Amino acid sequence: MPERRRPRREQPIHDDADPLAQVLRTGAIMVDVGNLVASVTRLEGMLPSYKGGQAEFANAVEQPGYIYRGQVSDIRILGSGLGSRLEIRLDWRAKYVNLKWVNDPEDLELQTPLAPYDITERSDGRTVLICHPVGTVITLFPKGGDAIERPPE
Repeated sequence: MPERRRPRREQPIHDDADPLAQVLRTGAIMVDVGNLVASVTRLEGMLPSYKGGQAEFANAVEQPGYIYRGQVSDIRILGSGLGSRLEIRLDWRAKYVNLKWVNDPEDLELQTPLAPYDITERSDGRTVLICHPVGTVITLFPKGGDAIERPPE
């Protein structure tokens, strides 16, 4: 009787702080470099409007999910093309827990590759960056736009 082979198991995606590393490891997306360059160029022109505004970072796919939000002190794009990275520095950061915002002073600086993100400009001045393979959503709010108050320490 022929030997039965066991079905091949899919390898789990490792929990990795760098979405690009995860995407490259799994081969989950193809990047349209021309579209990426155009989106990054538009985003770069809008960056001054986000200084003094807020940034929100959310992921409902990872368990447990999370929502963080903070006041942007500095925002810039490093590198170019597929190597473009968004760097955001926050004055303060809050985490949404049990239906309220609580102070969370950890990790006031974020750097993420832009290649795996879809970048969309909204009519109210927000820019939304979505990384579909890992479920991360970054929303940039301009100064004077939608904002939360800094929670007490």
